Amino acid sequence: MLILKGVCLATGAAMHVSGIPTMREIQAARSTLNYHIAPYASGFLNQSVNLWYACIRGDVPLMVHRCAGVAANTYYLSTYLLHSAPGKAADNRVWLLRVGSLLGGLFVYLHVALPLAGLYGTYNSQIALAGAITGVGLAAAPLATVVRHAPAGGRRPAA
Repeated sequence: MLILKGVCLATGAAMHVSGIPTMREIQAARSTLNYHIAPYASGFLNQSVNLWYACIRGDVPLMVHRCAGVAANTYYLSTYLLHSAPGKAADNRVWLLRVGSLLGGLFVYLHVALPLAGLYGTYNSQIALAGAITGVGLAAAPLATVVRHAPAGGRRPAA
């Protein structure tokens, strides 16, 4: 089990630094280069939920790992927002509002709705489920940048 945890932490650390080349490209161009905010916003959401879960479990290595993930995604979001075009500000605010709303809704669900329903004993499994669901969103988020590479009209030329 210790080996599996080490592999998970190592691959997660690789994921935390995977955005650095893109951020360097964005900084050099002083533009987001039509990259989408979705991967960075969903990464922040996923790492925040998983940090919350790690804190509840009291798992110190996982807490450190998730703190690094939250810090990395905060850097990615900050860099992205700093270099985004003024015309994209409204779209970026919508994405950040979605992330904040999801975190707030999850907090209310876990800390208000579950206790009121007498289901607080399911808290750990519910937050683990939220971490898994946000992980699916994190995995799907890069699809938002596919639009950047799609031909006009969304159709591929005939072969």
